[in-house]
Amino acid sequence: MTVIHLKEIDSTNLYMQRNMRELPNICSLRADIQTAGRGRLHRQWASAKGGLWFSVLFKSPTHAPFQLQKICSLATLKTMNLKLQTAGKSSEAKQKCRLKWPNDIYYGSRKIAGCLQKNIISSKASTVIIGIGVNINNPLPKALDEKAISLKIILSKAIDVESFYLTILENIEQRLSNFSPEVLAADYKKNLLIKDGSLVKVLDVVNKKEYTGRVMGYPEETLDIITKEGLLFSFKAADVTLKSWDT
Repeated sequence: MTVIHLKEIDSTNLYMQRNMRELPNICSLRADIQTAGRGRLHRQWASAKGGLWFSVLFKSPTHAPFQLQKICSLATLKTMNLKLQTAGKSSEAKQKCRLKWPNDIYYGSRKIAGCLQKNIISSKASTVIIGIGVNINNPLPKALDEKAISLKIILSKAIDVESFYLTILENIEQRLSNFSPEVLAADYKKNLLIKDGSLVKVLDVVNKKEYTGRVMGYPEETLDIITKEGLLFSFKAADVTLKSWDT
């Protein structure tokens, strides 16, 4: 996989959108700093130096966009959990990170990484860009003390960002070369925080309404819940909060 490294950029996703015609079929771009990093729903993502901010470009991909997002998310998750397992000395550090539908990675109840999928469809071809942000050594905004965490905070030491990044790319390439939709789906379900029967609060970001209910099945492209009144709802895009993080 071709790798590009820039010191500072507005956004790795935006850079790839602007330059995708000149970029190779599958490549990755990492920036030390993003000045206009964004998460889902155009929310600002603080992207200071010390974190891992990168995107992976797939031109005319042979896999579905949602599969590529899962591949990238699971590759990041695997790298993170291996680092926690090998570098952690305390029982707390050896806890595992989990995926929270639709695109976040959490350590306990605090967010440590996010994955953003961008689909670009034209009459000639389709392109997928997966943007990933991981809190590694970067300082976190004070307002996010209870909501976010970094690897440095967990392990009480700095982590080599470049090595961490290259390991993620290796894991992505391995999943692409040994692709199995069944294995991908099984791995995704195994690592999900939100499971069948989980009690969740769902903010419908499209209709700006809030619901509480239990998850029906494992969330895939949609999250389906049933309320205590027996009403069924299905969401393609939503903010989800577990009522209990003891999973």
